[in-house]
Amino acid sequence: MSQLEEELAFQLKACGIEFEREYKFCPGRRWRADFYIRPMILVEVEGLVQPWRKSRHTTNDGYTEDAEKYDEAQILRFTVLRFTQKHIKSGYAIDTILRLMDVKREWGE
Repeated sequence: MSQLEEELAFQLKACGIEFEREYKFCPGRRWRADFYIRPMILVEVEGLVQPWRKSRHTTNDGYTEDAEKYDEAQILRFTVLRFTQKHIKSGYAIDTILRLMDVKREWGE
């Protein structure tokens, strides 16, 4: 688990939000989401993007595979939230998660 994932996990626990880590959301695929929060919320922590550092997620194939993963999650009726370091450190991520949970409760989900 990355330091950013640990920080978000701390924030979730502090707010009393239950979650699962490395959640396998799609039968038959190896895809995992960084966090699963009920009801039907997947959270992905996007690592620091550095143009000089090669990452699977920044290659054409890696980016394409990530898009397929997120598309499949949507088809399976998950809401996918993606957060960067800035989102997590500023509190935007936890605020957004709390807002989405409120909306889903209002909608009866």
